[in-house]
Amino acid sequence: MVMIKKKRDRIEDVSSELFMFLTMFFPTSFPFFRLVIFLIWASLIYCRKKGNLKGKGTSIVLTLLFLNLIFLANGILGNAPGAIRSMTVDFIWPILFLIIAQGIKEEKNIRHIIKTMLISELLVCLFDILYLITQFIGITNIPIMDSLTEVLDCHFGNYGSFIKYTTTHMITHIFMLPFCIALLITAKYKTIISKKLLILDIVLIIVCAIASSRVAFQVSAILAVLIGVISFYFILGKKVRYTPKKLLSIFAGLLLILFAVIIVVKYTSIDLKGTLEYIKYKFETSKDREHAMNGVRAIQKEALLEGWLKRPIFGHGTGSYTAKCIRDEVQVWAYEYSYYAMLFQKGIVGTLAFFGLIGWIITKLFWAIRTKIYSIEFVFPFIVGLISVVIANYADPYLAKFGCMWMIYIPFAIANAASGKISGGKNIESRAVSNCFVDCLQPSKCSMYD
Repeated sequence: MVMIKKKRDRIEDVSSELFMFLTMFFPTSFPFFRLVIFLIWASLIYCRKKGNLKGKGTSIVLTLLFLNLIFLANGILGNAPGAIRSMTVDFIWPILFLIIAQGIKEEKNIRHIIKTMLISELLVCLFDILYLITQFIGITNIPIMDSLTEVLDCHFGNYGSFIKYTTTHMITHIFMLPFCIALLITAKYKTIISKKLLILDIVLIIVCAIASSRVAFQVSAILAVLIGVISFYFILGKKVRYTPKKLLSIFAGLLLILFAVIIVVKYTSIDLKGTLEYIKYKFETSKDREHAMNGVRAIQKEALLEGWLKRPIFGHGTGSYTAKCIRDEVQVWAYEYSYYAMLFQKGIVGTLAFFGLIGWIITKLFWAIRTKIYSIEFVFPFIVGLISVVIANYADPYLAKFGCMWMIYIPFAIANAASGKISGGKNIESRAVSNCFVDCLQPSKCSMYD
């Protein structure tokens, strides 16, 4: 019996590892293979009954699913072309992730997920940098690389003043850069992975960020770290105790980052002035296409808002579109401005429900730190990673894809488990609320590693 349990645990671990690697490296490729592995993982968790489906977070997700049913009916009645095709994102994947969430409860589960994420991200970065080097110096006809670049829909451009590349797994970097920085800041011991490997991960992601020239990547990562750190200090009222060793590690890390930036700028013909000009154009919203790169998106924004005002409460229904702006002739309901599209299709109710779920996750993760249910290094990185991808999702609908939904539902799993422990832990949360202000008035007694 013990041997069977160990084998089942091992199969579950391998399934989770395979799924996380494939969904991070190939977020839009091999959907059937990833789905099969995902179903195996979910089935093993469901059979083991690691949790029930009656948690606070589960109730919120089920409420969101019920609302999605209303929006779907609204779309079908309105003959929305994308209503049926949106069922997977609105129903099937959330239900499966809800089952997966029941298996992520203890720190050992979270540690295993984080370790898999870090190793997968390292492999993603190494591939991207190898792709950049081969493209920059003109090496082609490498069979394996050619196959992977085709699968990942890689594109490279050298514009003199800057270079630019894109891949389908760029969203992985957007989540993982602030995630790794937060992990480096908060990890006290070698509890998950070597700090040297973690710093290498950060340096490689920064190189990818600079080379990508993606404003969403750069801005969302910076904002996520700032918002996360500010929230950490003001909500939790804690201060870091910087030992000489920790200060030396931070200084060494900053030097490595600076070195990486210098290498990229010097040896990739990147002109910082040209890059800043490019960023300036990216933030333009003028309708004049000759002077603004975002003119089409400005028209899209106005068209979606104008349509939303006609049906502000429940929107026009899932999969609906406005004839005033069609961005894709095949998927006419798809738009880059995902939150304006959400308002247009699901109205205020659907938009508030989505952000309500995000707000609940972040709030419960902070309480998980505050009440010491989980060590901070197992929770805080997910907070800033989630914030980063929610910001980036504004300009591109990353979270409407199966390959990116783990960025919401793994933090949700941790928050849901923490919520259950808070509610069942002798009113820990109530005591934490009452002591919150006292602790904040005595910062000298607070330590991030208490």
